[in-house]
Amino acid sequence: MYVRLGHNLKKNLSKINVDDYKECQMSELRKDFGLFKKDLIEIWKVEVLEFGVNTRMLDGLTVNVKELAILEERTEEIIIYSPDLKNDLLETTIMKTVANNLEKGIKYKYLLPKTKENKKRKNQLIELHKNNTNLSVVLISEEDYYKKYNKNKEYVFYDNLIYVTEDKPNIFTIHTI
Repeated sequence: MYVRLGHNLKKNLSKINVDDYKECQMSELRKDFGLFKKDLIEIWKVEVLEFGVNTRMLDGLTVNVKELAILEERTEEIIIYSPDLKNDLLETTIMKTVANNLEKGIKYKYLLPKTKENKKRKNQLIELHKNNTNLSVVLISEEDYYKKYNKNKEYVFYDNLIYVTEDKPNIFTIHTI
């Protein structure tokens, strides 16, 4: 991917003198070479998904459910703030990913507003994952939950480095902390 990108630059990289660019700002270099962030996003996404989290590269990227599952496999602890647990109890891909990751030792902690429905869903989630000790679910007062988190969004934190929000159905945006 980088070779293809290099082939399409305005300048031939094999014919430049690196010393000529020592005093240049990155923005100047990118403009001079015809290389912009939008050209790098897909390459960065592949690097991150294959080699792990680099928050500089992740901020603002959008990923789908499959890419999110790959990201989760490279995480040690996942904290989920969910108003209703719907994705985790209804979305097959998410359920399988969580089950596989729990078996690998990845820790999941869910925080939910304390409602009658969420008490039931908490038990369903624990039963779904066979009381795996890497899974914990905590109910907190609705007031405390909604002081900090939007009623309509789920927030998923990965190793306290990044968090993800679902901004469109099955399209997730990654944010750095």
